[in-house]
Amino acid sequence: MTGNDIERIKAVKQKHERTWLALDGVVAVGIGTLRSGATGIVISVREDTGALRTKLPEKIEDVEIEIRVSGPLRAL
Repeated sequence: MTGNDIERIKAVKQKHERTWLALDGVVAVGIGTLRSGATGIVISVREDTGALRTKLPEKIEDVEIEIRVSGPLRAL
């Protein structure tokens, strides 16, 4: 993974995160290490529902996406 790869992933995240965050159940969008070991976009959701999964891609613009259940997030 190079600095250019990270910058490309950041650009893809910034391009799409507002759309994803507007979906009911999505609580956060970030960049991280996926279960596969690759660096990609992590979309955190309150709960993993079939309806929500149909609205979220597994990959976008050649960047892998992983959906993780975090539950609701609260600011402290």
